[in-house]
Amino acid sequence: MSAVCIHGHFYQPTRENPWTGDWDAQPSAAPFRDWNTRIAAECYAPNAAARLLDPLGRTRKVVNNYASLSFDIGPTLITWLEANRPVVMQAIVQADRDSVRQFGHGAAIAQPFHHAILPLCSPEDRKLEIEMGLAVFERVFGRPTEGIWLPEAAVDTPTLEDCAALGVGFVVLAPRQVEAPTGEAYWVSLPSGAKIAVIPYGQEVSAGVAFGGWLEDGGAFADQLARVADRDGLALVATDGESYGHHHPFGEMALAYAVERLGDRLTNVASWFAQNPPTKETRIIENSSWSCAHGIERWRSACGCATREDADLRWRGPYREALNNLRAHALPHADDETRRHLLAMFTSCAWFFDTVTGVEPLQNLRHAACAIGLVREQTGIDLAPHFLADLARIPTEHPQTLAQTVHAYLHRPKHLEIPAHARRAGVLLPVSALGDLDGAIAFIDWLASAGMCLWQVLPLGPTDGYNCPYSSWSALSGNPELSGTEVAYVEQPAPWADDASLFACIKADQQGAAWWQWPAGLRDRDEQALAAVAVRLSKPISAHRYRLLQFEAQWTKVRRYAASRGVQIIGDVPIYVGGDSVDAWVNPGLFNRDCVAGAPPDDFSESGQWWGNPVFNWEAMAADGYRWWIERLRRGLDHCDVLRLDHFIGFSRYWSIPADAEDASWGTWQPGPGRGLFDALTQALGPLPLIVEDLGDVNDETLKLRDELGFPGMVVTQFGMEHRECAVVYPGTHDNDTIRGSLGDVPDSAVWRAMDEALESPARWAVFQMPDLLLLGSEARMNTPGTVGPKNWSWQLPAAALSSDLAAELRGRLEAVGRLRPQAHRSGAT
Repeated sequence: MSAVCIHGHFYQPTRENPWTGDWDAQPSAAPFRDWNTRIAAECYAPNAAARLLDPLGRTRKVVNNYASLSFDIGPTLITWLEANRPVVMQAIVQADRDSVRQFGHGAAIAQPFHHAILPLCSPEDRKLEIEMGLAVFERVFGRPTEGIWLPEAAVDTPTLEDCAALGVGFVVLAPRQVEAPTGEAYWVSLPSGAKIAVIPYGQEVSAGVAFGGWLEDGGAFADQLARVADRDGLALVATDGESYGHHHPFGEMALAYAVERLGDRLTNVASWFAQNPPTKETRIIENSSWSCAHGIERWRSACGCATREDADLRWRGPYREALNNLRAHALPHADDETRRHLLAMFTSCAWFFDTVTGVEPLQNLRHAACAIGLVREQTGIDLAPHFLADLARIPTEHPQTLAQTVHAYLHRPKHLEIPAHARRAGVLLPVSALGDLDGAIAFIDWLASAGMCLWQVLPLGPTDGYNCPYSSWSALSGNPELSGTEVAYVEQPAPWADDASLFACIKADQQGAAWWQWPAGLRDRDEQALAAVAVRLSKPISAHRYRLLQFEAQWTKVRRYAASRGVQIIGDVPIYVGGDSVDAWVNPGLFNRDCVAGAPPDDFSESGQWWGNPVFNWEAMAADGYRWWIERLRRGLDHCDVLRLDHFIGFSRYWSIPADAEDASWGTWQPGPGRGLFDALTQALGPLPLIVEDLGDVNDETLKLRDELGFPGMVVTQFGMEHRECAVVYPGTHDNDTIRGSLGDVPDSAVWRAMDEALESPARWAVFQMPDLLLLGSEARMNTPGTVGPKNWSWQLPAAALSSDLAAELRGRLEAVGRLRPQAHRSGAT
C-alpha cells in the first residue's frame, strides 16, 4: 500500500541573554514580545490542539497534529518550550508516545543541539553537537532516537560517520543530496566499514507545502499527497514545521483535515523505514544542504544565496573566520559553560540572511562575548581585543553595531530585570458554571473571538458538602464531578490519586465518619490495616481512581486547547484544606486541629469569618522543607498556567481561632512562614507564576512580603482600591455582588462604565466576572462570604450567553485600551 509521511522540522535558535537566560523583547515580532512567543502562538500551540470545524464553523473535534506527523524538534526550542510553554511541550511528548502505539515507532527523531552546519564544524564540535542533541532527545522522549535531522540537512561523510557511531539509523535528506531517486531508502557505506541509511524526501510534495499554496485547502492537500503516493509509493513531505500555522496562517487546520482524510495511508518516517528497509546502496553529494544551491557555501562565503538580490554578502567569510579564531584562542581555557557558548556562536541562522547586523548574527556575537567574559573571569586572560580586531575587518556599513554588541555582553550583569507582563484581559468563570468540562472548548473559542487571553477558574478540587471549592477534602485532586465526556488516558503512577481514592472509599465504608473517628488502625494509617482495607475495597477504590484520572485526562485536553488559542488559565489555590481531608489524614503532623482558620471582623462580617479549616503547623512544615506545599503548587501548575494564591495575608500572619470558641472574633493573629516558604518553593519549582489575594486586613508586613517577592496583587474596584501596575484589576470577585447588584437599578451604560474603569486601569491584567459581562444582577452572585446555602456556588451560565455580539463589543473595548490579545488575528475559523 502506498504511504504518506509528513515530516516537520521544528526549530528556533537561541534568543536568550547568554548571561541570564532571559528572552529579550524583539520589536519585529509585534504584536508579540519576541519571535518564539509569536511562533508558539501561531504554530506550536495550535498544532497541539488543532481544530476541525463543522459546516457552521463550530469546533467539532480537536486533534494533536504532532501524533500524526513525523517531526524533529531542536533542543534550543525544547529548552524554550519547557520553560515558557510546558503544556505544549507535554503535548509533543505525548504525541510521540501515541505515535508509538499507533504506528509501532515514534514520530520524533533527534536534531543536533545548536543547529550548526556540521560539515563546517571541527571534528570535536561536530561530535559534541550530535551527542548533546541525542542526550536531550532521550531525556525528553524517554527513548533512543531512530533517526536524525541534520541542521539545514547539511551532510558530508564525517557527519554520517559520527551519526552511525552514535547509533543513529537514518537521516532524511533533500533529493539533490542523494545520487538516487526518491520513494526509497538507501544504504550509504562509510569508510569505517559502518553504514547508515539515507531517505530522500519528495521534492514536489515538499515544495507544494512550502511554496505552492497546498495548505490553503486541507482536502486538496490530502488529495495531492494521495496522488503522489499512488504514483511513487511514498509521498514524503519535509518542510519547516512552522509551515503549519506560522508561514501559512491556519495551516495547522489544513493539516488536521488532511490527516483525517488520509486515514490509514498516513505513517511516520521511522515506521515506514522499519517496514521498507533499504535494499540498494547510494552515495551522498558531499558538502550539500537543502537550502543552498552551492552546497554549504551560504555559511562561509558570498555564494549568492540570499533573501534579496542586491544583498552584499562579503561579510560571511570574515564573520566565520573571526568566530573560528575566537574558538581556537578560548578553547584551551573553556569550562563546560564557556564551551556551550563557543558552540552556540556557530548557530547557522547567523549566515542565512543578508546582513551581519541582523538579529541572528548579533545573537551569535552575544554568545561569543559571554564566552570571552567567562574566560576573563576564570583566568584573567582578555580575548576581547583580538576578537574586536577581527570583527573590524568585516565589510559592513555599521561596524559599530558589532563592537557595541560585544561590549554589551562582556560582563555578567549585576541585577536581573524581569519585564512587566503585557496588558491583557480575561474572564472569571468557574468550571461548575459551564456544567462540566464539555462546555470548555466552546467557552475558550468565545474568549478567543472576544480578544481575551485569560480564563480564571475557581479551585478545581473536590468540593465540600456545600459545594464550596475552598474547603476541599483533597488539595491535590481534581473534581471528577466536573468531568464530561470520557477521554482516553494513559495509566501512570499517581500517588495523590492512590491516597485520595483510598481515603474516599474508607470514608464511604465508615458511613461518612471523619477520619479521626475511624478504627485506630485506619485512623493512624497502620500498614497492615490499610493493606487489608485496600483488598476489601479494591473495586470501589479502582473505580474512584479511574474517575480522578479521567478528570486529569479531560482537563489536560482543555488546557492544551486553551494554549492553542492563546488563552492562559489562571487557577486558584486555597490557603487551607478541610480538616476531614486526605491531606490531614496522610500528614496529620502538618496540621493543628486545636485551632481553626478564619478572618477577623471586617466589612463582610461583624463577628469575623469562621472557616473551620485546621491551621498549619508551620514549624513542622519548615522542618520538612515545605514538601507538602511544593507538591501542592506543583499540582496546581500541572493544571494551570498561573495560580491565584488565596488569602496571602495568612503567609505573613494568620487568624487562629480556638476550635471551641463561640465565633471568629475570639481569634488572634499568629505569625506565618514568611519568605522562607516562597524561597523553598522557588528553589524547587523555579520562578513562581503567582497572583496573590492581598485583600482584607492587610498589614505592612504582608505588603512588604508581596513586593519583595514581586507578586502582583489584586485591585477590586468595588472596594474603591487604588490602581497600580503590578496587579490584576477586578470590578468584583466571586465573593462580591455583581456590578449591577452593587449599584442597584441602573442603566446598562453604568455597568459598562464600571467595567471600563477596570479596562483603563494601569494594572497589567483585567479580569471580569462573567455575570458582569452579561449585565446580570444579584441573582447571579457566586458567593456571599459567611453564609452557606443553595444560592452559593450554584450559578450557571445561561444558554446562548456566549453571543457573537457580546464578543464583538468586548473586542472593540479591548482594542481601544490596548488589551486585545496578540493572536487576535488568528481568531477566525478558517
